[in-house]
Amino acid sequence: MSLVFSGLVFLSVIFNAAYALDLNDELKTRIIKVIPGKNTIVINRGIEDYIKHQEHMKIEVDGVFAARAVAVRTSLRTAYLKLYRVANPKLLTANADIKISSLQKSEVPIYVEEEIRERDFYFDLQKLEQDIDRKIIAQNQLMTSDLPPVMDAVHPDKHYRYIDRELKVYETDTYHSESIWEAFSAKNMFFNIFASPYQTQRLNNQKNINYGLTIGTGRGRKYELSFNLTQNLFISQNQFSNFKNEFSSTNADLTLDINRVTPKVSYFLLGSYLQQKQSDPIFGEIYPVKNQSRIGPFGIKYHIHESSTISRFDISYIPLYETRVSEVLDYNLLQINIQDRKNFRHSVRVRFDMNIPQSRFYFRNTLFWRPAMYKSSFELDFNDVDINNTFSIGYQLTNNASIDYMNIYTNDIRLQRDNGIEPINMINQFNFRLSF
Repeated sequence: MSLVFSGLVFLSVIFNAAYALDLNDELKTRIIKVIPGKNTIVINRGIEDYIKHQEHMKIEVDGVFAARAVAVRTSLRTAYLKLYRVANPKLLTANADIKISSLQKSEVPIYVEEEIRERDFYFDLQKLEQDIDRKIIAQNQLMTSDLPPVMDAVHPDKHYRYIDRELKVYETDTYHSESIWEAFSAKNMFFNIFASPYQTQRLNNQKNINYGLTIGTGRGRKYELSFNLTQNLFISQNQFSNFKNEFSSTNADLTLDINRVTPKVSYFLLGSYLQQKQSDPIFGEIYPVKNQSRIGPFGIKYHIHESSTISRFDISYIPLYETRVSEVLDYNLLQINIQDRKNFRHSVRVRFDMNIPQSRFYFRNTLFWRPAMYKSSFELDFNDVDINNTFSIGYQLTNNASIDYMNIYTNDIRLQRDNGIEPINMINQFNFRLSF
C-alpha cells in the first residue's frame, strides 16, 4: 500500500508537465474512430508521441492534403482531432493511414479557435466519450463544413434513430471489415526490446539483470497479437560458505485478442511457457520448474472503462490447462525426483492503465489470480493460488524510447511444497525500453 501511495504522490507532482511536436515534425498514424457530428477523428497516437492538447496540425493521406485539425483531447495513446478546412473528406475514413505534421498557431484561422471556445467543445467531448460506448459511433465519411451542426431540437428522436443506424456502419468499418492477414501484415507490427541495468530483490539481497522483447500489433485493431519473451538472471553469494547461488528464469507468452465483438466484450486466447533453474551446493543444478505450459483456447474480456485519462480498465477470465514438470530434491536419498502435474487453473486478470494528462508519464497495474482445480476430481484448491501483480510507473523519453520503474509481487505455494523455497517474492527493477 505504501508503494501505491508513494506512486500516486509522485504522479501528482509531475501532473502538469507538457510537451509537444516540434514545428513541421511529421508522424504516421491511423484513424480508429470517425465522429461526423463533431467533425472529429480519433487517432492511435497521443501524448507519448508528443501530441499536446490544442496542438494544431496538417493531415495528409498518401501525400495528398486532406484537412487541418486541432487536438481537443489527448491521452497516452490516442488523440481527438477537431477538423477544419476539410479538403478531401473521402480520404478520412475509419482505419485510414494518415500523416500529421505540426503547424504554427498563427496559421489557424481565428474563427476556428473561437468556435472551439464558444461552443464549450471540451465539455461535449466528455459526454461524447460516454456516448461512444453506448450509441453514438461514427459513419464512414466526414462533412465538408468546418463547423459542427446543431442537433435537431424539434425531432431529437429522429437524430438518435440515425445514430443507431450508423452504429452498425461503424462496427462493420472498424472491427468487422479488417481481415486477420491485414492485421498481421508487416506494416502493422511493432518490435520492442528492454533491459534492466539494475534490480534489487528481497530474497537473499540478490542483485540481478533481466531483458526481453515484445512483438505484436498495435492497439485499436480488430485482431491484436502479442508475443513476450523475458529472461531473468539472479546472482547472490552466501556470506558464510561463499557459495555462489544463481537462479534464472525464462518466461514466454502469446496472446491473440479478437476485439469488441460487442461494444464492451472481447474474446482472446493465450499460451505461456515458464522454466526456472537454480544452483545447489549438493546437486549442482536443479530445475524447480523444468517446464510449465499453460493453454487457454477461449477467454472473455470485459471493458469496464476507457477515457482520455484511463486508457485501459478491464477484467478478463479464461480457463487454463496446465502441465508442470518439476525436479524435487530428496536430501535423505541424495537424489532428484521428477514430479509431473497436469491440472486446470481458473485465471482472472484485472488491468488498469492510467496516463497523466499533458505529460509523458503513465502508470500501469496488472493483477493475475489463478486458483488450481485438480484434473481428477475437479476440486478447487484455494490454498494453491498462483498470484502475480505488476505495478509500473513510466516516462516516455522519445517516440521510440522510455524508462520505467516496475514492482513485481509473486506468490506460488508450490515452490515451498516441493523444494522449501519461500513462496512469496518481491522484485523491484528499472527498465529501459526501445520500440521499432
